[in-house]
Amino acid sequence: MNEKLVVVVFTVALIFILAVSGCIVPPKEAPLTATTDKTTIGPPDIVVTTTPTPVYVTIETPYVTPSPTSAVTYRTIPTVSPVKEDYVVIYSIKDQPFFYSKSAVSFNLKNPPMLIDFTVSGATVTRNIEGDSRVLTNVWTSSKTEYYNPNAYFEVTVREKSTGKIVLQDGFGQSKQYGTENPRHLKVFGAGDYLIEFDGNGVTANVNLSVKREGNINQSIV
Repeated sequence: MNEKLVVVVFTVALIFILAVSGCIVPPKEAPLTATTDKTTIGPPDIVVTTTPTPVYVTIETPYVTPSPTSAVTYRTIPTVSPVKEDYVVIYSIKDQPFFYSKSAVSFNLKNPPMLIDFTVSGATVTRNIEGDSRVLTNVWTSSKTEYYNPNAYFEVTVREKSTGKIVLQDGFGQSKQYGTENPRHLKVFGAGDYLIEFDGNGVTANVNLSVKREGNINQSIV
């Protein structure tokens, strides 16, 4: 009897163990989704393409349009020396800006000398120098300094018209090694058929080109 009871208890226990073990299922791995994916995909590399700015102009030959109503204010410059009564102004330039530009006129000088008077303005540059003195006075300090633009110049060249030979060349500007004397008074002492050139950069020029009336000017048209 006891043996039968043991067999029944063992059989029931075995059935219970098998039933319980059949209900335990190993966990399944969750599928990778947008929230469970551990792999981070960064944004694609961004390639920046720059296009170089084309150069359409050259600084050596800019087109200059003189403006009589310029808003730029320059320091006071002495006026061009007045011409003597027996001389006639045959060509003049009034407040003309020069930016790597050149102009020229010709004249057949029969009774020398020829006088070339010019002044330039706008050749100076002003720079502010900021300083900090708060350690002592708790205020900002600044000062201004004025100096000649090293690239500014004005040059007068007188050539023989037929050969191009230079008979006079002078002007203003450190870049041309002429110094900063202003105004200037030049003279052509010999007779001849001349080409007179005016060349400059970074300046505004006033020029008087004058000769003696006698022997040079047709009295009937003056």
